[in-house]
Amino acid sequence: FVCLRPSADEDADASVGEIDACYVLPSMWSMGIGRALLAAGAEHLAASGFKEATLWTEHRNHRPLQFYRAAGWTIDGCERRRTFRGSELLELRHRLRLKEDIERGD
Repeated sequence: FVCLRPSADEDADASVGEIDACYVLPSMWSMGIGRALLAAGAEHLAASGFKEATLWTEHRNHRPLQFYRAAGWTIDGCERRRTFRGSELLELRHRLRLKEDIERGD
């Protein structure tokens, strides 16, 4: 599944959407499902009028870091720390300019 929303980041304006979650069962990895979900999420954000999309990934979560990079997302230099279930996390923000904007020349 993939969950979408307007970005909740303090530095984001109304043109930035966010992929809040993108999950595939491990038994279904490497079948193209994650790529399809991520692409569909970005396409839906673009169709909803967003110019850019962001997502966050814990810095030690190497498989998603490689997955997002391969899909064209880049780390934009923003980091956040948060506590999840008693563990401290350092998350890196990824950013993607959405295709519909590129095609229109914006």
